[in-house]
Amino acid sequence: RRSRCGRCVATCAEILNVSALGFVNRGFKTIVKPAMEKALHETNCVSCGNCIDVCPTGALNEKMPFRRSGPWKMESIFNVCNYCSVGCNITINAKTPDLFFVTGAPPELGPNKGELCVKGRFGYQHYLDGSRKTKPMIKKDGEFKTVSWTEAFTYIGQRFATIREQHTAENILVAASPKLTNEELYLTGRLARGVIGTNSVGSFQLAINGADYHALDTMLGRTMSTVDQADVENADLYIFLGGNPCYENPVLGWRMKRRMRHGTDAIVINAGEIDLVRYATVWADARRGTATTLLNTVMAELVRRDLVDADFIANNTANFEQLQNTLLAHDPLADAAVTGVDPAKIEQIVDLLSDRSQRMVAVYNIDSQTDRANHDLRALATLMMLLGKVSGNGSGLAITSSQCNYTGLQLAGMDSHLLPGALPISRKDHSRHVGATWQAPVDKLLAAGNGDLNRAIDSDSIRAAIIIGENPAAHAEYNDSVNSLEFLVVADMFLTETAQTAEVFLPLAAYLEGHGHFTNWAGRVQAINPIGDSLTGISNIELIRRLAGAFGSDLRYNSFDEVAGELELMVNQAGSPFERNGSFATEDGKAHFVLYSAETSSRRWSRDMIIEIDARMRDRMKLIRA
Repeated sequence: RRSRCGRCVATCAEILNVSALGFVNRGFKTIVKPAMEKALHETNCVSCGNCIDVCPTGALNEKMPFRRSGPWKMESIFNVCNYCSVGCNITINAKTPDLFFVTGAPPELGPNKGELCVKGRFGYQHYLDGSRKTKPMIKKDGEFKTVSWTEAFTYIGQRFATIREQHTAENILVAASPKLTNEELYLTGRLARGVIGTNSVGSFQLAINGADYHALDTMLGRTMSTVDQADVENADLYIFLGGNPCYENPVLGWRMKRRMRHGTDAIVINAGEIDLVRYATVWADARRGTATTLLNTVMAELVRRDLVDADFIANNTANFEQLQNTLLAHDPLADAAVTGVDPAKIEQIVDLLSDRSQRMVAVYNIDSQTDRANHDLRALATLMMLLGKVSGNGSGLAITSSQCNYTGLQLAGMDSHLLPGALPISRKDHSRHVGATWQAPVDKLLAAGNGDLNRAIDSDSIRAAIIIGENPAAHAEYNDSVNSLEFLVVADMFLTETAQTAEVFLPLAAYLEGHGHFTNWAGRVQAINPIGDSLTGISNIELIRRLAGAFGSDLRYNSFDEVAGELELMVNQAGSPFERNGSFATEDGKAHFVLYSAETSSRRWSRDMIIEIDARMRDRMKLIRA
């Protein structure tokens, strides 16, 4: 069927700035085809499918997961994408819980306003390929045997009783995926600290990245965004450090690229020519690993020329004098030689930053392996502090992630360094409050200073583990550790490499089958809506409660709302991190300048996919773009 309305062409060119589609021929012979009449996979198409949503005639269609065609009556349920931290709203068009497809949500909903990337639109298909497991299993004589839920939890209780007789609670690890909901992560943390009595908690997904997920804890009180979506939409100047927003957080990246295309200034600091470079005011192509040095040079020039915000520094920060002496030791010409950035570009960056009337947003993906040095985020935060643009008045840091609920994981305290509410464990006042709520000696547990996941694994001190939604055995560094455990319980949707080494396998409910919330990079808390009952027979909340019961503890919650309410109480007690009023979560309420190194270290520039959903999406994208 021919269509010449051009909506798909306009969407691709004007909304996405991709131009993979175009008009071919002239007059009555005009037709919409891939640009230059190439095959679609030979264009720069990003496979997002937004052209499908805007097509009014059905000329563009998705291949549906139905065995036969026909008019299917579907129920439309609004939900949230569970890939990256943008938190896009989607519409689940469901016939049954195991037969559905995804379209964009109405434009008035969500941070994406109807747009979706390839993951959001097509990433659901792994739920429907028949490989999901829905029954608990125990390994007997080297083979998994299906058992009842009651038998599985009874067996777990018996085995952990033996483990606890032979080892301490700290020898038990509890790990969870940042794709779980806020409430599931919170309960998992309570299971570990309040029931088992271990601070060996965390996420393998975060551990493999080598990123400093607590880089700003000392500086700002929390390593979290200090701007929201509206601030990004209204910024006068963007600073992009490392990463590739149009690939890692596509919908957010596209929105910023559109603003740049229409005149918003932008500084891109990246060794590679990413998508945003084309529209940037300045592209500082610093050699890989030298971005911290470049930022130090820029800050030194701002200090020398008295272009910093002296009032903000005097009233809202601490330790500036010590940092100032370190910065002034930088020589622009010497640093230009180290970074490979033309001194004229450094001058241009300084000039752009000197306008204090601008609303500045610095964008940083904390997971990105694209172009990162050890202390880039600290240097970026220091720059924003010098300019008085770190929080409030539309300026600040946009810290994104490649995982949908990384921010929720922090708020839930599912991290050996954090308490529920995302405060550091050093905050004894809050740890006592948590302990009182849980009726457990949390402050004494945290005072022992144990719990760093990588350190515990390197020291071979972990003897048993509960791993929920992650597949660390897929990563060579953790494979031996996982295989050497005396007892392993794995909860997942699929029989991953890690699950195959486990003694007990517990099937997880899909996030589309339960209640809960995801918190996006900007602190927007969004409820997920179930499309039906869990195919496993129990919710993930109930699974975690029954795990606690296997340890002899009854987590008495009468409903999901009680769990959500308790977590909200914890966050409120800690002080919401999303009040953009220029205040900070440090004990004195000030932002603290800290010294950091500009040295680089060798790192892997690719990483293993240890969350099965991500691994399957990566393989799916290879097929889509083949």
